[in-house]
Amino acid sequence: MRDPGFETARVNEKAPEHCRLGVVNRRLSRQNERMTEVSTGPNENSEILSKREIRELKSRSQRLDAHLKIGKAGVTDGFIRTLDEMLSLHELIKVKFVEFKDRKDELAPELALKTRSQLIFRVGHVAVYYRRKESLRAA
Repeated sequence: MRDPGFETARVNEKAPEHCRLGVVNRRLSRQNERMTEVSTGPNENSEILSKREIRELKSRSQRLDAHLKIGKAGVTDGFIRTLDEMLSLHELIKVKFVEFKDRKDELAPELALKTRSQLIFRVGHVAVYYRRKESLRAA
């Protein structure tokens, strides 16, 4: 059932903004608390992405399953090599932090630097990385 007060508050232009958009703002603020926008700057081998490209990559990443998971072994050289190979094949990779959840804020950008990729965003225990394929980069 719809809340009649919400509809009238949205339509009533004379109402204060916090009344007109209160319900919508509460929903958006809860979503924004869970989502951390961390699009790191370009590395020496990566390029600057426009806001439109980042938005498109975010929407593409919603349909992806986590390709790799950081487990008990942590971020090893083998894990970085695997992530690098996956980025060469797929461009857009989703990584899940199963372990080391308390260090995800520092590990996520570190992985981007080591793989010459761009950290698009991090939500909860999941980070999304992007690196354009070499064949497309040269063109």
